[in-house]
Amino acid sequence: TISGNKVTMINVWGTFCGPCLSEMPSLENLYKKYKGDGFAIVGMTCDININGNIDNGAKEDAKDIQKQLDITYPLVVETPQIDSLLPTEYVPATFFFDSSGKQIGEAVVGSQSEEEWEKIIKKLLDEQK
Repeated sequence: TISGNKVTMINVWGTFCGPCLSEMPSLENLYKKYKGDGFAIVGMTCDININGNIDNGAKEDAKDIQKQLDITYPLVVETPQIDSLLPTEYVPATFFFDSSGKQIGEAVVGSQSEEEWEKIIKKLLDEQK
């Protein structure tokens, strides 16, 4: 998912997290706006795979959220291995990577407005030219 994109945003979220859900429509707008410029988003749920055990209720909630919010960017399930690479105490937590998979910029903890995300995305895309 990362290779071939100038910038990939990984947004770690939870089905229980109001701020996570409230920013997803903005992320969807930015995904549609910048995907032609080498930008991608992956939403990663943190509450479906808990230590290797799948929470089917949270899995169904995530599917419902994706449908209700009309999210077209990929949503994946965080695994314990990924959690060890992208440790998060709070959600949403967002990380950015370049085309080689190297983390770029600062991790962002907490939700942001669409305008704030756009500033960050534009800056990182400009830096990756």
